[in-house]
Amino acid sequence: MKIFSHEVILWAWFVICQFDNGINICNTLLMKVLDNRKCSIDACCQVLTDRNDFVLIQRLFEKKQLRFVDLHRLIGHLSTRTLTKRLKHLEKNKIIKRQAFRESPPRVEYSLSPKGFALRKVLLAMTDWSKGYS
Repeated sequence: MKIFSHEVILWAWFVICQFDNGINICNTLLMKVLDNRKCSIDACCQVLTDRNDFVLIQRLFEKKQLRFVDLHRLIGHLSTRTLTKRLKHLEKNKIIKRQAFRESPPRVEYSLSPKGFALRKVLLAMTDWSKGYS
């Protein structure tokens, strides 16, 4: 289903409400639009399921590429197990990239994928909101 702009929806709502049964039709259309928007937000929330996901992404924005031990040191409050779990989750959802080097000792570096970089505006907006309201 194609999602229309707010102006088109408001215009359609105004026109349809001119008819006798228009209010019921308007409510049905509005609920469909809101359901589609809710599904989009739900999809985002299924990828970013933990508050630590945001912290990890923010650290990778700042440093571009980090080894596991550096991420662990920067975040500090996460156990090794939790950090590993969060990194695997973000890698599975293609938010970060994992690059393993064949060295002794083994070295692994994490960086943001293009999909992860697309979250920059979202994180900046969240930062601005928190500065104004917390």
